[in-house]
Amino acid sequence: MTRFTIFGRVVGAVGGESCPQKDGGLSNVKVELVSPKGDLISSVLTSSARSYSFANIIPGGIEVWKWHS
Repeated sequence: MTRFTIFGRVVGAVGGESCPQKDGGLSNVKVELVSPKGDLISSVLTSSARSYSFANIIPGGIEVWKWHS
């Protein structure tokens, strides 16, 4: 079975209330990979480069949720 990788970068409203950093990203944001039923598959925190990745993902219905407090 072929597997794949999901990756991305979390950005906010650059320079705004949600993202006071001028380079447009947030670190330590919790990113969750969940099933269509809402079951947690995996979670990571964004890196200092504001990026995240999930490797070795089985194809199917999934969602990516991001949380920042």
